[in-house]
Amino acid sequence: MKQQGNPHALIKIGRVCELIGISRTTLHRIREKDTTFPVPKKDGDSRQAPVYFLQSEVECWIQTKMDSRSAA
Repeated sequence: MKQQGNPHALIKIGRVCELIGISRTTLHRIREKDTTFPVPKKDGDSRQAPVYFLQSEVECWIQTKMDSRSAA
C-alpha cells in the first residue's frame, strides 16, 4: 500500500473503517483479538474524547496482512 501525504497524519475511526472496508463493530473485534493492530491515540481524558490513528501505522498493518496472505 503506497503511503500518501503526511506520514504523521491522524485519521478517525470512520476513515480507518473505510480504508479496511469494515464496520466499526468489526474494527472493535479486530482490535480486541489482533495485538498487531495499531494503538489509537486518544485526544483527552473523557470517555467521549475523539480517538485517532496514525494513517501510516494503519496502512503498514494492512500491507502486512496483504503480504502474509501472499506468502500463504
